[in-house]
Amino acid sequence: MAGTVEVFREPASWHEFFRSDSFEKPVVLSAALVRATENLKFYAPNYAILGSGCVLLTTLSSPVVAVALLGSAGFAAAHAKDYRGMGRFSQRAVYSALGAIALCLVVFTNALVVMCLGLLLGAGACGAHAVMHDSPVVFDVINTGS
Repeated sequence: MAGTVEVFREPASWHEFFRSDSFEKPVVLSAALVRATENLKFYAPNYAILGSGCVLLTTLSSPVVAVALLGSAGFAAAHAKDYRGMGRFSQRAVYSALGAIALCLVVFTNALVVMCLGLLLGAGACGAHAVMHDSPVVFDVINTGS
């Protein structure tokens, strides 16, 4: 499909992604927009990894949220075999109950707020990188206009 970004491909070189001499303030707004668009296309897998890392770090930085989410996931994984053997309840009912418990944990521990803060942090980091990173491909597009 034209105009889509393939996120599930091999990420670009992390050395190139973090190379300090390739960061430069854009001269004009139009150059920043072109640079951001091209970098978002080229570094999409890197930005997905960076954004996921920000969400993970903010989630794990809140001990209550981390223990609640990791504990419930571990409990469900450890007892998955036991749930299938419960004769009185269907598998759908058991998974619905587990989903309701997970939703309560998310609501009562403010996990949603913490994860949204992680998403905001990740989006800010990726956006700043996309605008400030001056790759050779983007530099040619800006200078030649093609």
